[in-house]
Amino acid sequence: MPALMPTWHLFAADTRGHGLSQRQGGKYRICDSVFDMLSVVCRLTEEQEVVLFGHSMGALVAAAVA
Repeated sequence: MPALMPTWHLFAADTRGHGLSQRQGGKYRICDSVFDMLSVVCRLTEEQEVVLFGHSMGALVAAAVA
């Protein structure tokens, strides 16, 4: 990420119950993470173009959002 920071405005999003995000009630399905990420992307695209990528589960979420 540091190499991209001079050129891009970066957001590192955690999905529900992963990374530093707190656990929530309910299930942790890929489609839940896709819905959450769509909410974020829709807010960002109001002002700028978005490039979304991920690794492992994040790649599945990014592909489904695309």
